Amino acid sequence: MMKGVINMTNKKRVGIQLNESVYDKLKEVAGRYGMTVNSLMAYILGQWSDSNYDMKERVTQKFIQEIAKEAMNKEKNPMVEKILKEMALEKEKE
Repeated sequence: MMKGVINMTNKKRVGIQLNESVYDKLKEVAGRYGMTVNSLMAYILGQWSDSNYDMKERVTQKFIQEIAKEAMNKEKNPMVEKILKEMALEKEKE
């Protein structure tokens, strides 16, 4: 890049090695869409990244929800049943 010239793109170059049969398949698919293999790969990786970027957080949130649901099931959790009974007794006292 020339001194004083600002690079306006936020693209990075990544080199990968593929076996020939995978490359040939990608080349065929790219050709169907009028794309280069490089642009097809960028598209595929971008879609995967967008779909999976927050996967850990989504799985963790779902796990927490399921644990909370299970904990609130009084038939399976005697401690929750005890707490609910105590709350009912407190309510009766009011």
